[in-house]
Amino acid sequence: MYFAVFLDILGTSKYFLELADDYSFENDDDHLGYRWVRSEFHRAIQGVSKTTKSDLVFVASFSDCAYLVYRHPKIVLLSTKLLMSWLYRFGVPIRGGIGYGNFGFDKALH
Repeated sequence: MYFAVFLDILGTSKYFLELADDYSFENDDDHLGYRWVRSEFHRAIQGVSKTTKSDLVFVASFSDCAYLVYRHPKIVLLSTKLLMSWLYRFGVPIRGGIGYGNFGFDKALH
C-alpha cells in the first residue's frame, strides 16, 4: 500500500483565464506575484522531497501541482505537515489531499 499527498496552487485557472489568448510571457513583469508563488511552491516540494527522500517512492511536480508518494503513512503525514507549514509561512494559497492505494505501482515496481 502506498500513501500520497497532492497539492495544487489555488487560483491558477482564474489567473490564466484572465489573460488574452495571445499573451506574451516574455515580458511577464506584471505577474511577478504569481511567478513568486510558483517558485515558493516548487521550492517547498524540492525541500520536503530531500528531507524525506529515504521513504519517497515517487514525486511528480507540474506547473501548479505536485504529488509525493510514500510507503508509510507516518511519512506522508510528516511531509504534509512540513509542506503546509512552509507554504502557509510564505503565503502560497493551496489545496490538497492525502490518499492511499497502489497508484499503479504494483505493476511498475514488481
